[in-house]
Order: sequence, then C-alpha cells, then structure tokens
Amino acid sequence: MKRLLCLLLILCCAYNIPQGQAENLSSRRFSSLDCFGSVATLVLYDDFSTPESLDRAASAWQEILDRFDEIERSISLDIADSDATRFTAAKPGETIQVSEHFFLLTEMALDLHAETEGMYNPGVGLLVDLWGFSPRFLEDNTKTTLPYDRPWLEGHPLLMPGEEYIAAFTQLAAAFPNVICTETDTGFFATKPDEAYVIVGDETYTLMLDFGGIGKGYACDQAISILEAYGYEYGYISAGGSSMRFLSKPTQDGNWSVGIRNPFTTDTADHVCALLLQNTSMSTSGTYVNRYTLNGNTYHHIIDPETGYPSKGKLVSATIIGESAARCDALTTALIAMDAERAQRFASENGLLCLLVFQSGDSHSTFTTMDDTMFQAR
Repeated sequence: MKRLLCLLLILCCAYNIPQGQAENLSSRRFSSLDCFGSVATLVLYDDFSTPESLDRAASAWQEILDRFDEIERSISLDIADSDATRFTAAKPGETIQVSEHFFLLTEMALDLHAETEGMYNPGVGLLVDLWGFSPRFLEDNTKTTLPYDRPWLEGHPLLMPGEEYIAAFTQLAAAFPNVICTETDTGFFATKPDEAYVIVGDETYTLMLDFGGIGKGYACDQAISILEAYGYEYGYISAGGSSMRFLSKPTQDGNWSVGIRNPFTTDTADHVCALLLQNTSMSTSGTYVNRYTLNGNTYHHIIDPETGYPSKGKLVSATIIGESAARCDALTTALIAMDAERAQRFASENGLLCLLVFQSGDSHSTFTTMDDTMFQAR
C-alpha cells in the first residue's frame, strides 16, 4: 500500500461559510502525508469557538489516523507482519488468523469479484509486482531481487516481463474466488485455496492479494463512521484524492463542488467537469499517472485479470458515485480493466452513477449515467 496512487480528484470549494448561512460555524482542515502512501485530508465544519470543540475535532482526527494505521497494518504488502504479507507466505490450503479489516475486505472483494464477472480481482497481486507497480518499486526499482525482475533505467523497465510469468500469475489470480473466509468465537480466518500455486523454473509462487483497488475507499467508509459517532454533520474525508466520503456542506443546498481531473493534461487544476455531491461517496480510477512507456507502448497499474496485462481499452478515467467508498473504489478499478463497450454496458445494467472518459487517438469522449442536476454549471 506504500504506493502513491493518482491524485485524481480536486476539490473546487472554498472553506469559508457563505454570509447568512450558519454564521457560527467555521472550518478546520487536517492532513497526513503518510496514509496508504499518499495524503489523507479531513475537512470539518463546526462551532470551533471553544477549546473543547477544538479538542473534539483533534480527537476525531486522531481516531481516524489510528484506524487508517490499523487498516494499513492489515492489508499492506509493504509491512512484513501484515495479514496480506502473511497470507502471501501461507502455503496452499493453509488457514491463517487475520484481522477483522482483512476479513471484511476479502469478503467484500469476493462479492465484487462475482458481481463484476472477475474484473475486480485483488488476486492480481503478483501481476502488479511483475509489471513494476507494487510498493517495493517506490523505494528502488534498480534492484533485481526476484527471478522475474527486469533491469530499470530512468523510471521504466528495459524489458517486457517474461510471458511464462504473465501466464502463471494470471492462473494464480483465477484462484482468488476460492479463498475461504470464516468467523468463529476465536476470531477471523482466511484459507488459501489448495490450487493457489504455480511453479516457474525452480520457484514456487502462491496467491498474493493486493487491496490497492479497494483499501482507500474502505478507509474512507471507516472514517465517516467515526465522524458520525462524534456527531459531525458537515465535512468530508479524502484518502489520496482518489477516494472520498462526503457529509453535507453548511450551505443552502448542502453540496460540495468536486472537480474531476482532466486525464489529458498534467495540470492537476484542469478538470473535465465538477460534480455536486453530499452525503455520498466518490471514487476515481485512471490510467494516466501511474504508468511508464516501453518500446513505444504505455503500461499502467490497473491489470486486466483475464489477460495478465495492464488493461488496453480506451477508458482512461472512471468515476463512480455511491453509498460505499470501498465499493466505488473497486468498481472503478473493474471498469478500467474492461473494454469500453463492456464498461458502459456494465454501468448501465447495474444502475451505477458514473462518469467515464475515453481516449481515441487525439480526441476524447465521455459517457455518464448521471443526470444534469449532479453537474455544476460552467
């Protein structure tokens, strides 16, 4: 999880209260630079006129940070004793005790895998590593410590991954739906499938789960539960900018104006539109930041679990609005992995509120299931 995911969303809002609206309220902003390898931001509106109210906000923020740390220590592949790392090290057929966070995320991932016909699949963990997008490549991508590692130069690999590894790790990913989660009086457990191993050369590899496509959304859901327990009505939480949960904004309409970044420019202040949101969640996935070019082709971090390659479709940005940030997070990942026609059909048939941005040569097009009232007029 120590991977800086794309900062895809930009809040287009000021933090002052409009005149005549809740004049006793003011805002406080809290940020952390080390949450899931990126920036977490909390904005709250409340009556902060007393020391007690300031202490209350600080306490809520600290509880959120502690919860984020719990989640990261459970699902990060960059932490030696995390549940995710121990699950990777487990033998096929072995059962390990895990945290409630790992249990709930795996259960949710299994449901979403079935719902998306396999296109959301955290079992691509070894493929993410093979293509050079796992946490260890942030520290030093020049080290070749594993048999399938490739030489790197100036931020990109010099060779393609071996086809034998792509095929083998794709086979491993297909074992994910057979992971078994159980809850007993003594705790939570996860069992690695018997068939979740492959042999390439002299090495045996087993199933690795990468929750990068759902973890930040799950963290935002947890944060909102904490804020609601504290009684807050106004504010939002952002994990890396790619996943967000909103309460209301203390204005007449209660909406936040949230910009969706233009994927065709490096200017992070440029956006294709702005959405009006309150008491909901939003997640955006894209192919335009976490990527490299090799032999004239661009490869990004979202893996097609059916082919083992980074997705090759025309969909470059997917945004979904919904009740659960974790669900939105996973579904945007799945949509990017699909081809354009399949993504549009899936979104329409499943009633998703989405905005999809496609690239075709030098031009781009959009598809949305949202009505006009959700867009801010320009």
